[in-house]
Amino acid sequence: MYHSPERAQQVADLLASLPACRLVNRDQSLYEVPVRLADGRVTNLRVSLPPNFPAARPSLAVTQPLTHAWVDGTGRLATPGLRAWAPSSRLAPVVGEALAALAGDRASAASGLACMGSSGSAGGRATGGHSASGGAAALTRAPTLPGDFPQLHAMGAGELAALAADEAKYAAFVRKLAAASGVQQVQAQLRKGNVDLARGTLAREADLSELRNQIAIIWSSEYVAAKEAFDEPAARQAAVLEKVRPAALASALARRADEVEAASDALLERFIAGEAGGVDAFVAEYVKLRTRFHERDLKRQAAEQTLGERGAEPRAGACGF
Repeated sequence: MYHSPERAQQVADLLASLPACRLVNRDQSLYEVPVRLADGRVTNLRVSLPPNFPAARPSLAVTQPLTHAWVDGTGRLATPGLRAWAPSSRLAPVVGEALAALAGDRASAASGLACMGSSGSAGGRATGGHSASGGAAALTRAPTLPGDFPQLHAMGAGELAALAADEAKYAAFVRKLAAASGVQQVQAQLRKGNVDLARGTLAREADLSELRNQIAIIWSSEYVAAKEAFDEPAARQAAVLEKVRPAALASALARRADEVEAASDALLERFIAGEAGGVDAFVAEYVKLRTRFHERDLKRQAAEQTLGERGAEPRAGACGF
């Protein structure tokens, strides 16, 4: 699809000022710029260009609902730059104004309004100057290569042939392209970010070294004594917990019941052998032993039933220790 040189230049300026801007459709009428909102969320600002752009006003919209004075219920933006749009207006400052406002940067939005009053070469300067605010709002991303290069339309066949034959001229021509400028901006941002990150890491080296020394001192002086002071009560606690484990309690109940039952059986054998004294004394003692046995045996059965229903022993902390 053919686009006018004015439209192509406007798009090239937009891509140069906002390297994160990307083309969405094939007819080069829809672009998206990621933007981090004032509340930290990330959304996309969609830039829609009508067929007769720049004579006709572009439209801007966000891809997710948000509350903002410039955004209506459908997500469309009504910015001062859009309301004042004229065929001589520049697209990049208008988009930058919207990005700055969505990101909560009122100062940058105001500077974008001032830039939109310029035209011609001044508009180009406004585009370049606004890239800082747009870059702050937009996320770093490789720029989308344009499908059309208006600079080539102005060159004759001889110039094109010379450009293709001369590697140095071709390299110089590429460096002047807006898309190449966008790539260079992204590279510069990434290099600066890496340098800042490395400097921040190196700046903390002294703190890390001091922390290592403190850990070594604590380990050699305080840790050993603290561990010894902890190990003794921990061992006592483990011994107590071992005794009050549900399974251990059930085993103790069974053992005590068996002891009483063995005592009652022994008493019965002595009575049969005539060694247990009178009948009244035997009956009283035997009933007492059998009663004690059944009490303990019932407790044992209840404990075993409870453990069977739980399926596993509870943690030690469940016993209150």
